[in-house]
Amino acid sequence: MENALSWGANAEVYIKYDGGLKELAAAISKGLTLPEFTIDNAMEPPYYDFAFCEALGFEIDILPLEAITGDELNQVPEGFNFLITISTENCHEEIMENRMHDLSNWLSKFLSTICDLETKPISK
Repeated sequence: MENALSWGANAEVYIKYDGGLKELAAAISKGLTLPEFTIDNAMEPPYYDFAFCEALGFEIDILPLEAITGDELNQVPEGFNFLITISTENCHEEIMENRMHDLSNWLSKFLSTICDLETKPISK
């Protein structure tokens, strides 16, 4: 399969959730049958806790609102306080060649249906 053209995938979805990061990560892990999320702290300012896990070749991150900076902060819908991102791993070539499928609309609907979360996709 050396010469096959490959595509990666990513998604970004805002989440409105009344609980904390650990509770949200546990709810998503249970609802999507994912491994337990690891909670860590960002190593550079702004410092914040975030959750991450890896499954089926995807890296999944859950970030609190304070992780969002600059112009992106102006785009956050009112009341939404978390961002979940997924991206295929080892897809540097696909990113550079703009061969990434945007799964944001699907992930938003899936999280809403399976985990009973209020979501809003970020489509680019």
